[in-house]
Amino acid sequence: MPPPARSPPPGTLLLAVQGTPVTLLKLWKASQILLEWAAGLASATAEIVAAAGGVPVACTRKQTPGSKAMSVKAVRAGGGIVHRLGLSESLLLFAEHRQFLAEAPEVTLARLARQHPEQRRSIEVHDLDDARRWIAAGAEMLQLDKFSTSEVARCVALCQELGRRPLIAAAGGVNAGNAKAYAAAGADLLVTSAPYWAKPRDVQVRFTPATEASL
Repeated sequence: MPPPARSPPPGTLLLAVQGTPVTLLKLWKASQILLEWAAGLASATAEIVAAAGGVPVACTRKQTPGSKAMSVKAVRAGGGIVHRLGLSESLLLFAEHRQFLAEAPEVTLARLARQHPEQRRSIEVHDLDDARRWIAAGAEMLQLDKFSTSEVARCVALCQELGRRPLIAAAGGVNAGNAKAYAAAGADLLVTSAPYWAKPRDVQVRFTPATEASL
């Protein structure tokens, strides 16, 4: 995981562009807004990363449509990682998927292991009873959806009780204000969408007319 980028001091030059007045005026506001938005996203990610105290922070795929490439760069600049760039690169089974499966958890996991031997079998659960079933069945990762910090701690204790230790990801409602508590509860990974709703940072634009000597 890359280290979070430090915020530059006020007045730092971020970007310099040369061009004709018409071209510069066309680019001006769109570029400024994009930089302010991306800086806000990166800064919010960095705040959660700092609060997590070394537990990886993964941002979800809930980017604004059309902004994926810039969102990923901003998340990484803030020291975060990307939860999933696309559906094809991971195996995450939701309750919405499981409702159509008339089979025991062990059967589901065995089938997925045969069909996708190179991918971790990850299961999203919504309560401790659900977590117990999938821990006992041999899930390799549990994504705890909207669990409180105390419930995350109880799930970690449940893993010890059952003698199995899947990767524990806390997801849903994770932010800079509670990331430290989720990490202390025993989560191995914090999954969040919070940075995508962050307030943009202020980026000032200045126009400097070119002198004859610089032409």
